[in-house]
Amino acid sequence: MSLRLVHPLLLLTLVPLAVAGLAIHVRFGPLAVPRGRLWATLHWSALVLLAVALAQPQLKTGARPPTVLVIDRSASIDANMRATEDAWVRSVRRASCARPCRVVQFAAGPQPLPAIGGALAAHAPSGAAAGDTNIEAAVNTALGLVPRGGRVVVLSDGWQTTGDALTAAARARAANVQLDYVRLSDSTLRYAAITQIHAPATAHTGDPVPLQITVRSSVTEPATLYLQRDGVTVGQQIINLRAGDNPLLLSYTAPAPGWHSFRARVVLFSDDLPQNDALAATVDVVGAPRVLTVAPGGSSGGATLATLLRRLGVRVTTLTPAGLPTGPGPLARADAVVLDDVPASALSPAQVGALSSAVRGGGLGLLTLGGPHSFSLGGYAHTTLERLLPVTSLVPGNAQRRNVAIELVLDHSGSMIDLAGGVPKIQMVRVAGTQVAQFVAAHQDDLGVVDFDIAPHVLVPIQRIGSKAIERNVITRVDGLQASGGTNIYAGLQAGFDQLERSSAPEKHLILMTDGIGQPENYAPLLGTLARDHIAVATVALGTDADKSLLHSIAAATGGNFYYTDNAHDLPRIFAKETRFAVSPVKLGGHVTVTPGSDSPVVRSLAGKRLPDLSGNVITALRGGAQADLLATAPGSKVDPALAQWQDGAGRVVAFTPGFGAPWAGAWIGESGLWNDAVRWAERGVSAAPLTPTAVPGSPPSLQIDLAQSGGAALRVSAIAGTLVSSAGTVYPVDFARVGPSLYEAALPPISEGVYGFGLDARGVSGLAASGLVAIPYSREYEPPLAADTPLGPLAALTGGRGLAAGDPGTLGRGGTDALWWALALAALILFVAGALGRQLDRTPPDRGGNDYTRTSPASRADSESRSSTEASVGAGT
Repeated sequence: MSLRLVHPLLLLTLVPLAVAGLAIHVRFGPLAVPRGRLWATLHWSALVLLAVALAQPQLKTGARPPTVLVIDRSASIDANMRATEDAWVRSVRRASCARPCRVVQFAAGPQPLPAIGGALAAHAPSGAAAGDTNIEAAVNTALGLVPRGGRVVVLSDGWQTTGDALTAAARARAANVQLDYVRLSDSTLRYAAITQIHAPATAHTGDPVPLQITVRSSVTEPATLYLQRDGVTVGQQIINLRAGDNPLLLSYTAPAPGWHSFRARVVLFSDDLPQNDALAATVDVVGAPRVLTVAPGGSSGGATLATLLRRLGVRVTTLTPAGLPTGPGPLARADAVVLDDVPASALSPAQVGALSSAVRGGGLGLLTLGGPHSFSLGGYAHTTLERLLPVTSLVPGNAQRRNVAIELVLDHSGSMIDLAGGVPKIQMVRVAGTQVAQFVAAHQDDLGVVDFDIAPHVLVPIQRIGSKAIERNVITRVDGLQASGGTNIYAGLQAGFDQLERSSAPEKHLILMTDGIGQPENYAPLLGTLARDHIAVATVALGTDADKSLLHSIAAATGGNFYYTDNAHDLPRIFAKETRFAVSPVKLGGHVTVTPGSDSPVVRSLAGKRLPDLSGNVITALRGGAQADLLATAPGSKVDPALAQWQDGAGRVVAFTPGFGAPWAGAWIGESGLWNDAVRWAERGVSAAPLTPTAVPGSPPSLQIDLAQSGGAALRVSAIAGTLVSSAGTVYPVDFARVGPSLYEAALPPISEGVYGFGLDARGVSGLAASGLVAIPYSREYEPPLAADTPLGPLAALTGGRGLAAGDPGTLGRGGTDALWWALALAALILFVAGALGRQLDRTPPDRGGNDYTRTSPASRADSESRSSTEASVGAGT
């Protein structure tokens, strides 16, 4: 007899319990309640017993409990695994486990057997029954054979294809049955199995058809992958497998309209499991996509792009901006729209509204091309059209004179004399303000300065810095700033806004800097006005005392940037960055390089190629949630998106900011793969026919039909029936049963993996029928499992069992174990309740005469007497 702890590390919880007990004893000293130490001992003993119970002690005894051996005889158990099972059955036959000692074999269902020689061979499951693995049913049957507790040992590869083994764990715990397991595996097994092939269910003619294939291998060595389309081999390649899952991605072009199949097969030398070497997928191909290209009148770009798309198999209709539909009907018949350098002013609100609804609600694709008349140069900023796009546009910057007004709102309260980063804050404010004045003067823009303490002061009225004299005057004023007074952030911000309103510059920007906390104010109306007038407020919190929450909310409400620093040396850099941003141009000229940004299907044709340069670009900013697939960089400029894409509602949107062809992207006309992929990635998806079935892996597989997209028609369907036809012409009837509000399922006979034709009719709805192809996978029984997929380990852990070595059947003859955790937990509960009751009984209430018989310690009585004496002395002295 010996003791074993399942979770010995949990005993470490005794350490903090001991420390807590010692601390309480030192802090409070002897307890005032009689027998208080006894009650405390009971409580602490309960906690100790609970900690030991959590470690799950098990007492190993010499007694051998009644045992049931559960043997997996499904099709996934090979000859080597069966040899292991036979060794364990012989151990039972030798009566090395306690009687009654029974054997249950299982596959699709359980079958109790007498433990005699030859029993397993005589009762081997049939081929159909062996095609499934139901561990749950087998364990439940075994539990019925040991109604008074005992032990169940499961021998299996753990690959359950039906049922949920873990649901049997609660029943086993309640019956005091320990579940042990032996995981059967064959280290010599060689296989390479295709466990997944995924292709789009529908596609347009000419669309790319990506095939996602997973090959699971038991060895690390080369194999050959074959791919067939419609039964004809179209590809063959050597793949270097590693042990485990090997994901592959292949791409093909959707052929002519109609149903097509793709079948992958892997060939590994001396493969022991040929049943899982192949899987197929089917695609319903419809006609070429319909695309509307919209370009301004007289532009050759639209005609060139339309010609290219037609050559790529796209059905194209060319329109001027005025011809873009204003209603949903014409757009519903298109799959994508291309806006080729179209200014926002060329489209009416009705046209943009219809386009937005078709994209977000109807899944219409949108490709927007840049140029001199679109994005930032086409008035897209702050428009409904811009909200569709993955990039935001800037308002034109220094493309015109006196285009920007910058207002500095600077805190010069008394705390600004304090040091931050080893230098007075006010000193670095002067440096930062001087640099801003010099930068604005170089661009001939407007500048104003408001300084504030408890009240605002206009230090420099808003004006154009158009001469050296004005520049020197502004710098002199800024350099004279002194620190004094309190802090009123709201008044300073309001004064700065009032100054900006006096400027006629089309673009206005405000920079607010403070190191303190302002007076409570309602900022909402002012911030709403700033946002309405498109005045972004950049806020700078200087030092730990600054109201960072307020400043962050001001920046967020107006679309500005928020900065925090506790080093005043950072102020010039922050001010310079914000000023450059405010006066930055919206287009680049000269040599612009293009580099990859992210990987996506839109740019798959560019992988591994040297990307052509641009001779210019329109500058935009990437929106949150969008992805930049291509980046543009000119010498001395920041990186800007060149091609960006995102999902907007049900639709996909792509933006290529340099445009198609002249003036900036002439070298990109030849990248026909990019334009083809961009349009076909964005195009509206093709809906599958309502009665199209999908195969559900199983043992055997089944078919499902989901009529959720059929609306009210789904409610009138009473039944679905039809046939499957194999490539050899064998016909299989199929009948679907309703398993959900709009979900139907049909069981299949044991048929081989492959592509089958289907023909189905729905009863109750006239004309609801479909025909086509469906790919049936092999039985899941032949799919090799990963070790982490098996429920055997959790099943044992939940019942206090463990994993046993496959080569040690003699363990059946060893003594069992008794779980002690429940007894310890019960003892802990009893001790805790006893301690609580004892404390309660010790607290005697006052008697009816008003005398308080509550017991106190000698120390407490001494303290009381001392207080009484002191009070008497004070009274006498008074």
